[in-house]
Amino acid sequence: MQKHNKKGLSEVITAILVILLVLVAIGIIWVVVQKFMTQGQNQAEGGINCITVQLSVASVIKDTTTTPKYVVTINRAPGGGSSPVNEAKLVFKNDAGNSIVIDKTTVQTLGTLNLAELGQRSVDVSQISVTGTVTNPTSVAIAGVFSGNTCNPSEAKTF
Repeated sequence: MQKHNKKGLSEVITAILVILLVLVAIGIIWVVVQKFMTQGQNQAEGGINCITVQLSVASVIKDTTTTPKYVVTINRAPGGGSSPVNEAKLVFKNDAGNSIVIDKTTVQTLGTLNLAELGQRSVDVSQISVTGTVTNPTSVAIAGVFSGNTCNPSEAKTF
């Protein structure tokens, strides 16, 4: 009669299980690392666009014909690649130093700018959007938003 070596068989099964566990661990680590790499890449792209894409406020007109509103004209300087600027925020300030940030949740047009290089776009901001902490605003600046990153505001335009 032959005796089977059960100890040898259990060592092979243990080795296979260890290899499978290592492969599963590598897969889990890869998913986590890939997520962080993608987020880092998007933030880097957003940061580069903040440096290379130059936005400015060309003019501000306070329109009081019907409902008071501000018509803000935004310019994009040359450079920064061919991708359009799709989102921006406006920062209104008054003489007392109070400020309010107007974004796409308040003025939908700020989330759909589609502003190409050397482009210009006018945005209507109602008085209601600006009032609250800021009464009688006297200047406005613009900040581009790229991949969820908000850039520093441009030099303020006084009106």
